Amino acid sequence: PMSKQVTTIALKERFDFIPTGSAAVTQDSTGSQTGPFIVVESSEAVRQGGMYRCSGAADDVEIQEAIDLAEARGGATVEITEGGFYTTAAVTLPANVILRGRGAASIIVKNGNFSAIESIGTLGSEIENVEIRDLKIETDASDTNNIVQIQFTYSDNCRIQNVTTLNAHLGSIKITNCNGFAIEGCTIIYSKAESIYIATSSGIVVNNKIDGTQTPWSGGGIVGIRVFNASSEIDRVTISGNEIRGIYCSQDQVAGIQLELVLNTIVVDNTIVDLISRDGITVGAGIWMQAGSYRTSIQGNYIKDLDGTIDGITINPNVDDCMIRNNSIINAIGKGILIGAAADRTLVANNFSKDNGNLIDRADCESTTSPMIFGETVPTLVNALWARDSGQADEGTYSFKATKDVAAGTDGSVDLVDNNTTTDLHGLIAGLEYTFTIRLRIPSGGILGSEITLELHDYVGGWTFTSQAAANTYDEWQSVTVTRTLRAAATGTVVKIAIASAAEDGELFNVDNIRVQPLGINNEHEQNFLDNGTDTQVG
Repeated sequence: PMSKQVTTIALKERFDFIPTGSAAVTQDSTGSQTGPFIVVESSEAVRQGGMYRCSGAADDVEIQEAIDLAEARGGATVEITEGGFYTTAAVTLPANVILRGRGAASIIVKNGNFSAIESIGTLGSEIENVEIRDLKIETDASDTNNIVQIQFTYSDNCRIQNVTTLNAHLGSIKITNCNGFAIEGCTIIYSKAESIYIATSSGIVVNNKIDGTQTPWSGGGIVGIRVFNASSEIDRVTISGNEIRGIYCSQDQVAGIQLELVLNTIVVDNTIVDLISRDGITVGAGIWMQAGSYRTSIQGNYIKDLDGTIDGITINPNVDDCMIRNNSIINAIGKGILIGAAADRTLVANNFSKDNGNLIDRADCESTTSPMIFGETVPTLVNALWARDSGQADEGTYSFKATKDVAAGTDGSVDLVDNNTTTDLHGLIAGLEYTFTIRLRIPSGGILGSEITLELHDYVGGWTFTSQAAANTYDEWQSVTVTRTLRAAATGTVVKIAIASAAEDGELFNVDNIRVQPLGINNEHEQNFLDNGTDTQVG
């Protein structure tokens, strides 16, 4: 029949179409030809004569047809145009197929309990030479499934390059049992759990950007790059030139780079900044090596602004023969570098560790016990009440509320030390410089910001202090900071939140996230470097 003949001709033309010109062939990094482009058009793109055109619904069908055709040809490149591709199932890549877009304007939007793109082989039947590049993957706003966006398993010599991912609910990229993988030049924005997870694989993670946008997540820990090795035969992971920032977890551990059971891993020239953990969690680090790891090199990394008792670099117990050299660690509320017990033969050399540490216990105000200097537990209150409060919190669940307990005309204060005698330095060291910082919330219609002052006092024959009043800002959180160098002959010190005499009885404010920070490169409080290991070499 004529209708059948026309259909046959149309299908033949569809599958015989081969783009010409610059789109006719592509080459891999070694210069080997992988075949012609097979173009898949988005329903949102202008018609371009592509071999396939999507409808805007279940677009994975057309993409998969193109990939299957590429496989039938022995390997080829499938190119998706600009525009959105809305998928209801995973796009699956076989051997020798490249899926590429035209940059971040080529967007795969997944909506369902599946990965956006996957390449899944098995032991003994590995897939080889798969590549994803030059496209963007998003999770639809209505998709709440906890599954990674890209998943490769037993896919050797695979490459993920110049891919942008957004809003992954359980990580963006997962590589398992893959030899010779490469993740290069990718941008990962707000990924929960592990942005990049490498398990029992060898390869490189190079020049990627991971941005948590400081959006808090309470579903578990958040890690920028995690490497886990379940086999002593697999090693040689290099993590280099990555930028990790803005990771914020309100419930569990935080790490920029986390290494577990690894060996011969190289972590070099990465930038890790603005990591935050809250709600009483005290586990986390910019770079965190866990037990059972060996012969790892951590060099030339820049680590800064780690909040919530996060260390710059942590070497856990039973991590041996590692090297930590030429790193910069600045302003970590935890330790700059921490070597755990039974970590043997660590070489620590030429690192720059400055302004790390916090001398306040329970600084996040989550405990019923007052935040206090060092091991102290009972504050010195003068005409003031001081108690944990669930009504306001800068971060976490609680803050501490200060209430003036005397009529106007008399001062009040909350001293975060258990006495204000002239002969107790409370662990602070004469001659050193300290910064005292709080987060402060003042309700409108009550006490003025100018009536609340942070003060650092020291005693040398008489009390002298440096102070900083709060801003007259209300119903929102603000930071207040004061810095003082204790006099060299000081014998006593007080860390004080002062309430002016002009404040009325019953006026109140809330305080959260308190820090007394030793400044500089000195290590008098072991805040910049703490060695609990065995046979550590320091140079």
